[in-house]
Amino acid sequence: MFTVLTIVSGAVILTLNCVMCLDNGLARTPPMGWNTWQVFGCQLNCQRYPNNCLNEDAIKRTADKLVSDGWRDLGYKYVILDDCWLATQRDPITNRIMADPSRFPSLWIRKLNNRPKGWAIACIYTKVDGGPINFSTNLDEFKSQMYTISGDKFELLDVFTGDIFKDVQLTENFTISINPSGIMMFRVNPYKLVYSYQ
Repeated sequence: MFTVLTIVSGAVILTLNCVMCLDNGLARTPPMGWNTWQVFGCQLNCQRYPNNCLNEDAIKRTADKLVSDGWRDLGYKYVILDDCWLATQRDPITNRIMADPSRFPSLWIRKLNNRPKGWAIACIYTKVDGGPINFSTNLDEFKSQMYTISGDKFELLDVFTGDIFKDVQLTENFTISINPSGIMMFRVNPYKLVYSYQ
């Protein structure tokens, strides 16, 4: 009986060790934090709704609150800057996407991450859907844009071009391309929902 228990417990321990040591790109835990979409959606009218629109001040207030209320200590360390943070045009000099200057006059993710110790980590949502101001489908340009905007912290990618096969291929290419950089990247692929209803 003792031999059987020893063998079984040894097998369980070895299995757990193998599972925990996997480095296959899958997240060990879901990213926990606060997402701007849940509160602000795409509310861009900061003159009419100064306290309820997606802007720099709202992000800073929320991140500070995550820390002061103890949420960060419980694992909720991300402030996810979701859709609608983009300017309507690319930067005229670099041709890179940029935050809307009227709502985010000084917001760059690197600045957010350099706030006082203990502040939440900011990350951004990105989409590739063929629009003129979205992230490029060119991998070199995409990597350059990610390094510039994300501050090498976290990236949430949403690929939706309208072509399920292209979406899957782009997502795989982006993941393979970004993986060596050390940026934590989570994929969001709505094609399962969208295409199932078409």
